[in-house]
Amino acid sequence: MSKRKKPMTEEQKLSRKITNAKHYQKRAKVKKLSKREKQKIMEDKVYSADLTIDPDWGELFTDVQEAEIHPINSTDVYITINFLQSYFDMSRKRSQDYLEFSKDLFGKKQGILQYFDDQNEDGSIQEVFLRLFEAHTAFYPEVAPKTGFLHIHAFVQLQHCGYFQFHPGQLHQTFQKLFGHSAQIRTPIGSNRALTWKQYMVKEVYNKVKNA
Repeated sequence: MSKRKKPMTEEQKLSRKITNAKHYQKRAKVKKLSKREKQKIMEDKVYSADLTIDPDWGELFTDVQEAEIHPINSTDVYITINFLQSYFDMSRKRSQDYLEFSKDLFGKKQGILQYFDDQNEDGSIQEVFLRLFEAHTAFYPEVAPKTGFLHIHAFVQLQHCGYFQFHPGQLHQTFQKLFGHSAQIRTPIGSNRALTWKQYMVKEVYNKVKNA
């Protein structure tokens, strides 16, 4: 005849619960995940971080945000500056002065940009550098076959998000102050992003042959 087990006291019940809890907790810690389980966890995990608001990385997104808010415009201006002086009669010093003037405008300094302005929607005017992304300039010197006048053909391409306008009158005033005589400044084509500098030069050569 089996002996009847004595009922457990409350203290013994509590002790067993604590022991069982520690046992299962230990098992949970040492349990290893299978390769498939690990892959499932990684697939379900979603990383979310907005670097545009990060105090350090965020500055890299400034130009991108500006471009998204304001569509990028292209302003292409083709400029012919005729010095109205015969290349064959001018001194070497005067020829060098014209060359330096051309370089300052359309070379690395890109001084031509000071003759552009940017008009806000409220009509106010501001400098172009505030909303200018890229600027490309180039120029090509030439001597007119009929008059012998030295002149240059120049190209200005601006990528921006403003409303740019070129002011040839201001450029003409600067030229007069520097050289003491007038120049002929033409802008035959403006704000035409479809026409490249190469196409413009081909057109100039074609016109010369046609008018020869």
